[in-house]
Amino acid sequence: MVHLCTAPAPEPRWATGGRRRQARFGRLVGAPCRWASFRGRARSPAGTNRSRVALRRLGLSPHFARGRCLWIRRPVCRRARSPARQRALPAHAPFAESPMTHSLFARRSLVGMVHVGALPGTPRGCEDLDSITTRACDEARLLEDAGFDAVIIENMHDRPYLHGDKMGPEVVAGMTLISAKVAEAIDIPFGVQILSGGNRHALAVAHAAGGRFIRCENFVFSHVADEGLLPEAEAGALLRYRRHIGAEHVAICCDVKKKHASHAITADLSLADCIEAAEFFGADAVIITGTATGKPTSVDDVATARRSTRLPVMVGSGVTPETVAPLFEHADALVVGSYLKRDGLWSNALDPHRCEAIVNAAAAAR
Repeated sequence: MVHLCTAPAPEPRWATGGRRRQARFGRLVGAPCRWASFRGRARSPAGTNRSRVALRRLGLSPHFARGRCLWIRRPVCRRARSPARQRALPAHAPFAESPMTHSLFARRSLVGMVHVGALPGTPRGCEDLDSITTRACDEARLLEDAGFDAVIIENMHDRPYLHGDKMGPEVVAGMTLISAKVAEAIDIPFGVQILSGGNRHALAVAHAAGGRFIRCENFVFSHVADEGLLPEAEAGALLRYRRHIGAEHVAICCDVKKKHASHAITADLSLADCIEAAEFFGADAVIITGTATGKPTSVDDVATARRSTRLPVMVGSGVTPETVAPLFEHADALVVGSYLKRDGLWSNALDPHRCEAIVNAAAAAR
């Protein structure tokens, strides 16, 4: 049975407390109102569904209380505004310019690695932060003077690494201080990488210190690395975090089938498939590497990357003066680290003669 009425609304049969409940009901939905109540509890009698359809056509909506259904429609008041009082809506802001349109990849670029010393709190940390910062600034200036186009600041000596959110705040604090000091010491762009998988941390550091890009691990697809299982792709959370902190000007350069990792999980996906996924998910550049630090990168892999994407293609390991020319046929930038150190060992100090050799080879290949 359906009962319809108009305001003032009579008190429902199931209500207790009389005027007190009616007053509360009036404050909830406003008055005047139009309502209907169904008698019955868990199951409505036959014909109720047809009545409900009719009530919905009247613009009523159901509200349930104590096993009964109350159909309510609030009055809709529309008052036309005069043209003088109408507020103009702001025009939709255009999409931000891609951060990779800056001059870093305008030509074949050389990117040198600044391997920060072991930070305090890590297993090999035995220096104070001032000494680590001074050496990082000296290496960055040496690379700039040699002719490099950019540098990447990386906590390579913090091994063995903690992954992602497991790393402590002291790593982020130390990298922020070092990056800010390096920014004051050089005029070329710099990027940040925090191992392992500290992609949001690196993005925050770069944003705070003036960095232009970060190097990101596991941007797309899961894999097993030497620091453990990397089960989640970072793209979705990382791009949302970049928007959240207002760091759209910081580019995300992502490794594809990264070094120091097994990719058996994605063995049925080709390199081109992974590169296309990275572009689809919003990467700003892709990085192709060998199997480990200092191991050569296949020229065929770089050529495949060049054919598979419109994004800038970077080479992330194993660059030597002999491989600069063939790699530059397909790559937009070469990241050089191990070769620049004494005896070609990444943990040694920079060798100015090796830096000069790489720069001369790049100049000849451009």
